[in-house]
Amino acid sequence: MPREQQKRGRREEKKRKREHEIDGSLSKRRKSEDDTDAEIIVDNDQQFDAADYVPIVGPGEIPFYGLLDEEEQEYFKRADSMLELNQFNDDEERKLFLANVYKEANGKELKIANSQSCSRLMERLILMSTPDQLKALFQKFSGHFLHLAQHRFASHCCETLFMQSAPIVSQEITAATKASSGDQAEERTTTKQLFLDVSKELEGNLGYLMTDQFASHTLRVLFVVLSGRPLVDAHTTSLLQSKKKEHITLTSRNPPSSSANSSTRTVPDSFQDALDHMMKSMVADLDTTSIRALVSHPVANPLLQLLLDLEFRRAGKSKAKDSSSLFRKLIPDDPPEEGTDSASFFNGMLYDPIGSRLCEVLVTNSPGKTFKVLYQSLIRDKVQNLAKNETASYVLIKALERLNKEDLQQAMHELCPQITLLVERSRTSVIKCLVERCQVRGVDTGPLAVALKEAYGQHPTNRLNKMLKLGTSSSENMSEERRKNLESHDPSKAHTSLLAQSMLDVPGTLQDLIMDAILSLDNTNLQQMAKDRSATRVLQKSLSCAGDTIRYRRIIMPRLANMTVDLATDAVASHVVDAFWSGTIGLSFIREKIAEHLMQNEVVLRESNPGRAVWRNWKMDTYKTKRSDWMTEAKGRAPGSKTGIELARERYANQKPGSKLSGGRGRKEFPTATATGANTLLSAVQELLIPFIRAADEDATAKETGHGLSKSGGGPRTALVEHHKPQKLFQLLDPQLPDAGVGKDGFLQLVEKVLQYSVNTWDQGFMPKLYASTDAPGVASELILSVLNTNVHVYDASPALTIIEKATTRTLASLFGLTGPHAGGISVQGGSASNTTSVVVARNTLFPETKRQGIQASSRALILFTSAHGHYSIEKAAQMLGFGSEAVWTVPTDKSGRMDPSALESLISKAKEENKIPFYVNATAGTTVLGSYDPIRAISKICREKKLWLHVDASWGGPAIFSPDLAKEKLDGSHLVDSIAINPHKMMGVPITCSFLLGADLRQFHAANTLPASYLFHSEDEDGEAHSQSKQPAEIYDLADLTLQCGRRGDALKLYLSWAYHGKQGYRRQIENAFDTAAYFASLVSDNKDLVLVSESPPPCLQVCFFYAKGGELKESGEENSQMTSRIARELIPRGFMVDYASVDDRGSFLRVVVNRETRRGTVEGLVRAVVEVVCLDHWQQQLIFQKILKMAAEFGKLHHLLPPTYKRLVASWLEEDCPSFDYGGFVVGQEFKEARLLGKSPVGVSFLSPKALREGNVFFRERDAVKISSIFMIESGMLAGVPFFNEVFRQLECTVEWHIQEGETFKPVKHCATVRGPINKILLGERVALNTLARCSGIATKTSSLLTLIHSTLIHSTLTTPPPTLAGTRKTTPGFRIPEKYALLIGGADPHRHDLSSMTMLKDNHIWACNGNITSAVRTAKAAGGFSVKVEVECQSEEEAVEAVRAGADVVMLDNFRPGRELEEVVRRLRARFSGGDDDDQAGYYSGLGVEREEVKREFLVEVSGGLTEENVKDYVCWGVDVISTSSIHQGVKHVDFSLKVFH
Repeated sequence: MPREQQKRGRREEKKRKREHEIDGSLSKRRKSEDDTDAEIIVDNDQQFDAADYVPIVGPGEIPFYGLLDEEEQEYFKRADSMLELNQFNDDEERKLFLANVYKEANGKELKIANSQSCSRLMERLILMSTPDQLKALFQKFSGHFLHLAQHRFASHCCETLFMQSAPIVSQEITAATKASSGDQAEERTTTKQLFLDVSKELEGNLGYLMTDQFASHTLRVLFVVLSGRPLVDAHTTSLLQSKKKEHITLTSRNPPSSSANSSTRTVPDSFQDALDHMMKSMVADLDTTSIRALVSHPVANPLLQLLLDLEFRRAGKSKAKDSSSLFRKLIPDDPPEEGTDSASFFNGMLYDPIGSRLCEVLVTNSPGKTFKVLYQSLIRDKVQNLAKNETASYVLIKALERLNKEDLQQAMHELCPQITLLVERSRTSVIKCLVERCQVRGVDTGPLAVALKEAYGQHPTNRLNKMLKLGTSSSENMSEERRKNLESHDPSKAHTSLLAQSMLDVPGTLQDLIMDAILSLDNTNLQQMAKDRSATRVLQKSLSCAGDTIRYRRIIMPRLANMTVDLATDAVASHVVDAFWSGTIGLSFIREKIAEHLMQNEVVLRESNPGRAVWRNWKMDTYKTKRSDWMTEAKGRAPGSKTGIELARERYANQKPGSKLSGGRGRKEFPTATATGANTLLSAVQELLIPFIRAADEDATAKETGHGLSKSGGGPRTALVEHHKPQKLFQLLDPQLPDAGVGKDGFLQLVEKVLQYSVNTWDQGFMPKLYASTDAPGVASELILSVLNTNVHVYDASPALTIIEKATTRTLASLFGLTGPHAGGISVQGGSASNTTSVVVARNTLFPETKRQGIQASSRALILFTSAHGHYSIEKAAQMLGFGSEAVWTVPTDKSGRMDPSALESLISKAKEENKIPFYVNATAGTTVLGSYDPIRAISKICREKKLWLHVDASWGGPAIFSPDLAKEKLDGSHLVDSIAINPHKMMGVPITCSFLLGADLRQFHAANTLPASYLFHSEDEDGEAHSQSKQPAEIYDLADLTLQCGRRGDALKLYLSWAYHGKQGYRRQIENAFDTAAYFASLVSDNKDLVLVSESPPPCLQVCFFYAKGGELKESGEENSQMTSRIARELIPRGFMVDYASVDDRGSFLRVVVNRETRRGTVEGLVRAVVEVVCLDHWQQQLIFQKILKMAAEFGKLHHLLPPTYKRLVASWLEEDCPSFDYGGFVVGQEFKEARLLGKSPVGVSFLSPKALREGNVFFRERDAVKISSIFMIESGMLAGVPFFNEVFRQLECTVEWHIQEGETFKPVKHCATVRGPINKILLGERVALNTLARCSGIATKTSSLLTLIHSTLIHSTLTTPPPTLAGTRKTTPGFRIPEKYALLIGGADPHRHDLSSMTMLKDNHIWACNGNITSAVRTAKAAGGFSVKVEVECQSEEEAVEAVRAGADVVMLDNFRPGRELEEVVRRLRARFSGGDDDDQAGYYSGLGVEREEVKREFLVEVSGGLTEENVKDYVCWGVDVISTSSIHQGVKHVDFSLKVFH
């Protein structure tokens, strides 16, 4: 761990003060000896006399504005003194004086601002100026701000001018909006324009102004003004304050108000644009290294803090992803996991006194997801070390303040074992923050209390003395000034006091630790605590903290009351007496006793300032003159309030008839919900819901591509869903039920979060279940039901909804042919409830005695029959109703999944033979998996003959009844059944839940379910006669008497309103369209050679079931088929499709896709495409990447055989160059035999895929998004390369090397890679050559592997079926280091391309020009000279040159500096098409439409692309037909991997 920095806080301030004293001439305003301003700038930047400029590097010379003469100086000094004293008779005299000063200063403003002795006057003038005077002064400074900002004194004037002018901009905007459109006054220069002119003036110079001692501070003020942020809030002040700036005071009778600066200001859009431009220009020209250097710069760091703060506040999440942003330049790795370059930088800054402040800004202001990555990657695992370090602990505190409950709980458990050490090091700020955050997040602080008790001591008195250092010194009889000085030298006392106060805010164990310790003090120590400047705040807090503290206050207050007078006359302890008031809440007798003490000692109290303050705060004058009023307030009643008896009399009067206040005896009236409140909240919620629905509409247009539109989110995010595992989602949602309400804003935040992490069923890709989205009338009907908020159990409670339910169910039943006088239905909670209720009705109707006696009333077992493909709810109902699962017999089905009537008849006969009683048959209209419709007519015939109850579960397929054609085919015989279940919330899109149980005779429903409940059911016939249990009513309106439910929602209203909105014909069109889409989908599956259709074609319902099987051949193992199916279903989610899977036989699970009434044909086309693509991508993973990289990265011990023997001479030349003529260092250490360990320390900070990891199969591809893939490939480590050269260095120096990892293997720092053994002087002699070579080679291999990974991940994400291009280096190698660089490319997995200039003939543009531009001639000459074994490559700058090169016989065509992307791809396609050969019919269709004429002769050639390739744009170079991608970026300018050689002791 980096060495702890000493010290960030006060010690660092002392150090600055000492430097300040050494060089006072640069840190204070001072008068020169001759009392004149001598600002002389010379060429060598030396300062003479009182020169005020510090040396800077910038364009041009700083102008000299001249000097004030002695008379002028004397006048302005006197003016400054008079303004400071402000001894004018009235404001008019003061204004006249100011006007005269302005008049005298006219034309001398720049001189005054630059004057050491008079710049104070300029600041004071600015503070006192009117808006017109400020603008006039602003114009005087315009054009000179670049130089003024760099001046020691003038820069202060600029800052004050900006601060005072900022509110004027807002005033001008307000005035402009109110101005009429009539005649306007002459146009004047606005303050807005003046500020914009300043920003333009400083453009181009912002880079060096950042590090200027004075200008950087002025820039900070300007940025805050342009941003519109408050100028005087705590956060802004900390960024703008300057410890060296002299504070200019005003003693005006009416000082200028700062209210305009204390809140967010209105600024014009042009300010925001100017600010954006300035921020971008400051960062644009700086790379990561430069910016990071500024982080630890004491002058530039505060400005970087402000820039980063503004960036996050203004852009938020978008900037966290923008590669050009300041944040991304500081932290380029995403995520910045441990081992990356970003992690190394962040870790280093944590312990830097200056840089850590930027870390605080990063942690505090970064977007939530960015913070979570930072915390989890860089902070979480080292909270203990950070807490111990004084500098890094500040960053940890900021992180703790943002943690969720789970992370905070983990951090607390990490820190608890270190509490004692933190206390010893006075790191109580961390503990205090932990206590406060645990209280906010509701984390159990028990373990923390135990740790604190152990750290501060078990004995209560010793604990408090140790914490607050009560016994370190006595403040008795000590002067106030002396006491302040003494305590200011021990800041740890203040910190522990704050910790104790925070503990008191946590009711429970932590609070008890402090209170018990206070109670244990004797009176002497208690009095000392009250008078101690730090400890007294703890005592005050204990008297007013939350929680059940009455026991503590009853014990402590009598003791303190006896000290009242002594404490009241002490400047510190008097505040404790003020706190007595809150400490005696509920203890009015003690409060009165204290008042008596004060009254008796009035004279003593009035003699001291603290005593007088206590007398006033305790309202002792009222106690003295109007004691009854004082006593009333002391007992908790406001003066003039009524007594208890008076209130009782008033309540009695209010209960009398006609009383306007009558409203219940003593009952407090709370405000009720209002229409206005409902409208406000509903409108706000609507603004969240509409974009949620609209996102699905926008995504629908992309579904046909096989990939939904990507959205920003923490997981695979499309409009359909942001998918997370349950544990992760629990952390993200953080569902908590608070004690205090969160109000409207908090409510809306919760709604946003629910929407973000919910599945959007409105999305076209939602196809896994037997339901989908609702529609506009559905949403409206749900809202209506919520507003009505009634129970449809009895008619009186919900008359309208009762009638609507009866009418709706009767009409719905009639569609199925149930048209009898008593036909109808009831609404139930769902399809399962419908089926269960039907079993109850059937049992109680066929066997009435079971209603009272249960199933034991029957001497024989009752048997139920259902299809083998039927819903599981029948078996569940049997379990609930006491039949048991064995009472449910499953009936076999035919190959289409339909119940076999003959098999049913056989099973019925079998049941009777076994002395069982068959009584119930469940037929299914639309099975859950295949969507099959059982033959209802055939089954009904059997049931009628056998006297069985026939129920049809049409929960899913029932809505086909709206289409006469479908109804005739699928629901024939529905009029013959006893009951039918239908769920309009499935196929019809009515909001969930909306389910009905329909019956041929509702009297059966009533008889089966009715029970006497005189407190609820009061049904009477039309004549007013009450119904008895034995008498059936003509019509039932108390609908709960028909069902198993008492609490019943008015779900029928949803179907009623939706039916009214769409009409029967509308539903017919929707359902027929859905069946047509399902049939089209099934035909697509059937036509695809790699998909095996399980469903019929067309399918019986809206489910389409199929396997993926390459070539149509399923695996013999059902488990293998199931694994493939489940993987496809998972992989479809990031693409915006959600499907399900199921099985019906031993072939395994297949995909089950459910079409709905809104599904488009383009959606099912895209789904087929997506299924095939995800499987093909999986093939790329297993075949393409593994085989390609394995081919280029051989096992350890083989690649170095490629090296020529001359590499050893190369190593010898390095040693000859590096070794000293006389080895003095070696002479010092001698020749003792030693071991040295080679340590791999820091990675280069790039992401790559290790060939070794690929060989071992350690890569799991979880995402298909390219960004996600690149993040998965990130291995925060370096790749080892250059082993042969390292070995040869030490071999020549008579040393040996033992390697502990293989070449090409990756490692995380710090890794013991090898051990070198030999004479110590020899080891040290070869150390630098060996390490430099290894670092260079490893850096190249690492960068190569990184770029290669990006190429392959891009190819995986695309739909290309071309082989992956070869990544190659170029001939741009370092002289003398060509062989090591080419070797490192091989280790990294790239092709070294031309090993030397003779391995290939490269005809570049200069070669061609030298041949008069004739490519054909140049190629043929090269072919003739090189023979058949040497390839010829031609560098081409245009497509025409490439065509000529191929015709001339070039083996490789290099397309140099072509624009990557579509332009490059089109050129390659045309080139391939032209030379594909005229008789290649297989490719004719593929090459058609390119606008080129195919030549008869087919030519073989490679296409190489090169020029400008980087990690950011590599994806644009990966396109069809490209064979080679070459770049020098993988071996030029590559960051090295850091190694060190440590001698082992």
